[in-house]
Amino acid sequence: MTTYIETQILIIGGGAAACLAAIEAAKFGVSTTLIDKGRLGRSGSSPGSGGTGAATLKGKFGSVFLKDTLKGGEKLNNRKLLNVFINELDDTARLLESIGLPVVRETDGSYRKARGFGESLWMPVL
Repeated sequence: MTTYIETQILIIGGGAAACLAAIEAAKFGVSTTLIDKGRLGRSGSSPGSGGTGAATLKGKFGSVFLKDTLKGGEKLNNRKLLNVFINELDDTARLLESIGLPVVRETDGSYRKARGFGESLWMPVL
């Protein structure tokens, strides 16, 4: 059986980026459909990278993340866009947490740290 859905914006995927895209689209009142192969917020690359990746990237973590990402991208990355990502990730992490994305915290309240693929430092993760 085939089901047809009419929508203005179709978002494929259910990770952190897809959820944020759906939230932004909703702000403009457009009909938005998000489809995912798995459980929303628990499939795709987000959980594989520890949630939204390295949260609280400012300072030491930001410079290491920048270096690691440039190395992994063989310096073909859009550095300006990467800096925007690093500068806005703190606010994005807090937004995702405030709308219910599960986060893993230590007993002192800090984000749990993990070392992801291509990362040279244990980074705070959501």
